[in-house]
Amino acid sequence: MTGRRVHLGRHFQLLEETTEGVRLEGATRLQPGQLVEIIAMPGAHPSSSARCAWVVSWSITKLGKDGPTYQGLCRWQ
Repeated sequence: MTGRRVHLGRHFQLLEETTEGVRLEGATRLQPGQLVEIIAMPGAHPSSSARCAWVVSWSITKLGKDGPTYQGLCRWQ
């Protein structure tokens, strides 16, 4: 099963990666419980090149002139 594609370096920034999952930040809202396919862009963190993860938490961290910025945790499938 393939979920929504999340492109690191394009729409999302990788904040932290562990063996259990990743913390991401971006301008796009993700739904907790949603399956996402995390795809690394050229020059991004190589161990995340194309893996699936479940969105565990996702919330607004700041509001700015360009809209909200979200941050959350995804656990590897």
